[in-house]
Amino acid sequence: MQRYPDDFVMALSLFLAHWIAPSVTKGEPPQAGDAGAPALQVQIAIAKAAAANEEQPDEPPNSEFERDRG
Repeated sequence: MQRYPDDFVMALSLFLAHWIAPSVTKGEPPQAGDAGAPALQVQIAIAKAAAANEEQPDEPPNSEFERDRG
């Protein structure tokens, strides 16, 4: 079982690449980090859509004790 969904992992990796690109390129053209921005935005949208469509587990039914108490 994976801890995080694949689309989230991809969005996070693109974000980190966008964030550290200026450091890796020694601050050369700022466009180095901006080159991946469109891919990052698309991946974030995909991850958000997948999270919104995710089903939530049903809550377990209350025990007989809890039903009688309330």
